Amino acid sequence: MRKVQISTGGFWASRFSFGTASLHHIGDMAAQSALLKAAFDAGFSHFDTAPLYGFGAAERVIGQAFGASSDVTIATKVGLYPPGGCEQGRPSMLARKVGGRFLPSLSRAVADLSVSRARECLDGSLQRLQREKIDLLLLHEPNAQL
Repeated sequence: MRKVQISTGGFWASRFSFGTASLHHIGDMAAQSALLKAAFDAGFSHFDTAPLYGFGAAERVIGQAFGASSDVTIATKVGLYPPGGCEQGRPSMLARKVGGRFLPSLSRAVADLSVSRARECLDGSLQRLQREKIDLLLLHEPNAQL
């Protein structure tokens, strides 16, 4: 797969990004990791994630699969956060997702565009991703009314 330069003097990434918003729907962490590695083997070198995706699970499995590999670039986000935090286990995340169908507040994202929350979120993302830096940090669904 062709690579493109994201910015002058910046980094190179695959022309297409592999999104991980629904990664938590695929079996267990081993199956998710295998899918990420298959995507890498198919030419994807850029992965898009967020603390909201699987309530932190997507970032954890990317960290497990690739860690600090310089062959992979990662975009993550700040601004929207999972209810209950990013460190809850799979049973809690699944209970919130299922329960949220009946009581939406259980799984509704928490919006917070403050700099302090963004810094805290970024620190957590770096730990879950097992990286020292993020290649691209995005604002998740900014809203002018916030």
